[in-house]
Amino acid sequence: MDPKSDLIFKRLFRDRQLLIPFLNDILHLNGLERIADVTLLETTKEREHPKDKQISMDIQALTEQNMRINIEIQLKDEQNMEKRSV
Repeated sequence: MDPKSDLIFKRLFRDRQLLIPFLNDILHLNGLERIADVTLLETTKEREHPKDKQISMDIQALTEQNMRINIEIQLKDEQNMEKRSV
């Protein structure tokens, strides 16, 4: 099974006790930047333009500072991360 597929990803990481430390480690988050809580999302963002790729948000995280972070897995480098990231 491919762990990058939405279904497998969500099944592997639905355990918050596993997911929160994993995200903090892989994202190198420390102190108040650390993730304190996560929610697995079932939402899909509608396309703004017909040629846009459909986006499915995977995880919404809340840091110790109460900052919300949307996390999604990227399977292909579309050369647009600078434009898409805040």
